Amino acid sequence: GALLGQIFFVEKSGLVLMSGVFFCFIFGFCYWFFSNWKHKFAPGRLADYGSLALCWACFWARIGCTLQGCCYGTASGNWPGYSLNLEKWASQNADFPQHLANIKLHPAPLYEAIGLFFIALLLHFVLQVIRKHPKTVLPGLMLFIAGISYPILRFCLEFIRGDDRGQMILGFTASQIMSLVAIFIILLLMFIVKTGIYIPPDE
Repeated sequence: GALLGQIFFVEKSGLVLMSGVFFCFIFGFCYWFFSNWKHKFAPGRLADYGSLALCWACFWARIGCTLQGCCYGTASGNWPGYSLNLEKWASQNADFPQHLANIKLHPAPLYEAIGLFFIALLLHFVLQVIRKHPKTVLPGLMLFIAGISYPILRFCLEFIRGDDRGQMILGFTASQIMSLVAIFIILLLMFIVKTGIYIPPDE
């Protein structure tokens, strides 16, 4: 509980999550306000555009993590990697890991940024289809894509994260637990929409 609560504090999270969520809501509100806002707006479409905005926000956040060095991976062995620099160590939340000095490490946040980039490209493709054929694409599809692909990406990358992951829960990190919960929620929403329990309104 205490570990998950740290994401709401700037000095602990570095605004990686909160800035992404914040700008996602800002982007979504601006789109709603300037897109014929006097008429009914389908929440599924808002979720589509918001998921794309959040994807790009997290992409740039992971680029920042890579450049700062606060997040890093395990030893990369024969794989390309980078070494932590004591002179440029800027993390305020942890001391420099002396045992990793001069050891090539997996650039885990960079891997995540690359994954987010391709997810964003896929979402952009779906967005073009929505614009050309809005009636053929179910509202919320982009949210479903992002809500499944990113948690899978994050879950897998946690296995090569070398920085402190906090207390393990049933052998999984807090991020992996959150990823599994996110996948469950998205699958539940897909089931609800697919079975007709809830039908998203048209634009």
